Amino acid sequence: DCLSKENWWTMQNAGAMQATNGGDEANWLKVVDPMAGTYYIPWSHVHPTNGTASFALKPRDISLCLLFQRGHCNAGLRCHQVHAHTSFVSSMRGLHKHNNTCCPKHGDCLSNLGGFMDPLVNSEARLFLYTKPSHTGPWEVPKDNVGRSIFLERLLSSHPPNKPLHIPVDKVCGLHQKDKCLYRHGCRNLHVCREFWADLLRQNPWLASQTNKEKGKGKGKKDAGS
Repeated sequence: DCLSKENWWTMQNAGAMQATNGGDEANWLKVVDPMAGTYYIPWSHVHPTNGTASFALKPRDISLCLLFQRGHCNAGLRCHQVHAHTSFVSSMRGLHKHNNTCCPKHGDCLSNLGGFMDPLVNSEARLFLYTKPSHTGPWEVPKDNVGRSIFLERLLSSHPPNKPLHIPVDKVCGLHQKDKCLYRHGCRNLHVCREFWADLLRQNPWLASQTNKEKGKGKGKKDAGS
């Protein structure tokens, strides 16, 4: 059932477009919820805190206050995190929990809303993972085994159509493999199907050492070229 999630994603995308395309950014606040990931909250659903005041002066990644959500943040206005309406946060968590975040093949219906994946799916381009230096591989990744992310979005926007995409293994999001990437579709690493990655590691156990070199954060390093 993606209908309710599509309505939700449309609302979230509106916030994202306003924040990135010069729209009325003041209406939205992007927060990191340790229980659900990253999403946008209307400012009308946010209570003033030192955290939101400092965000207005210097935008950055800002976390949701879990103590406030439980009803006992003693810091009040002095809190350095976000105090948001609990009913709104509860609905966001429910939608995030309901959606399978693995990949389109396994039910991540949010990845292709708005036709995001269409340029990749409809092209003749093939996607490969490789290591530096190359010991073996590269390994082709089925197109429905990659999920939406900032990394993939930037790669698709700058890559020539129908040309193979070569991505280093150390750009695979290790937190996504553990279902712990709080950035979700806003991650700056590649989200690969967990089943595909597990099979690849079984065949090439040494690849595990490649992912251990990651910083373990959703943001990751600079985007890789093709």
